[in-house]
Amino acid sequence: DLGSGGGGIAGGVGGGKITINIKGNITIDGNIDAGGADGSYYTNFENWSGHTVAYYDGGGSGGSINMAVNGIISGSGTIKSNGGSGYGTWGGPYWVSKSGGGSGGRIALYYGKNEFSGYITAFGGYGGWKYGSSGTIFLKDGFKPLGDLVIKNNFNAGVTPITNNSFDNISLRDNTTAEIISTSIVNCNNLYVQNGATLNNSGKLNIVQTLNLDSNGILNHNGGEFNITELTVGNSGTFNLNYFMSVTSLTIRNGGIFSHLAGNA
Repeated sequence: DLGSGGGGIAGGVGGGKITINIKGNITIDGNIDAGGADGSYYTNFENWSGHTVAYYDGGGSGGSINMAVNGIISGSGTIKSNGGSGYGTWGGPYWVSKSGGGSGGRIALYYGKNEFSGYITAFGGYGGWKYGSSGTIFLKDGFKPLGDLVIKNNFNAGVTPITNNSFDNISLRDNTTAEIISTSIVNCNNLYVQNGATLNNSGKLNIVQTLNLDSNGILNHNGGEFNITELTVGNSGTFNLNYFMSVTSLTIRNGGIFSHLAGNA
């Protein structure tokens, strides 16, 4: 899908749609980019409390990259669909209207074998008001029936929804925040919430095998239904149980926290 444009009359345009089908192998040492454009600014010379106002409009969201490779994907380049930046800081000769960054786009890679050592990113863009949310990265080889979902946002804020779907593995990391809303049903074999990431669950989450929380990973179970076979709260991981859940095996390692938010028993 195409990315959407940023807010305002000078918002950045959304990223494009890239579709690649390869019968053999592909090597990527350069860049494949479907990122959104940065927002621009314009000056309104109206007198606002004695100040001229500069308006910075929002960044465009990332577009989509859909790549199907029958053979091997390799190389050390970059595959990205990042959101554009929306700038703005207070100060200087103008009063400045700050704006938000565009959300990251969607990347889906299907391949026979993955030997790619470069970067795959769908980061949200910088925002003078707030960062854009992360996009999604979907990876699937011929041996996995469902494929893997990866969400990461380069240690920036922003909330990414996970809607009705089923995956082999879900990996949240690098301070990203993801959310399963009350109307969504998400199934996976394994869920990894790591490296400062947070998952807020209010929907129906079914984990066939394991949930791993560590390295400041946080899961807040706020409602809905949660069924899991094995839950491991590792070092610096936190599980906040604020609603009923079903778990077959629970392990809380040294430094792990199993608790509830204040006001919830």
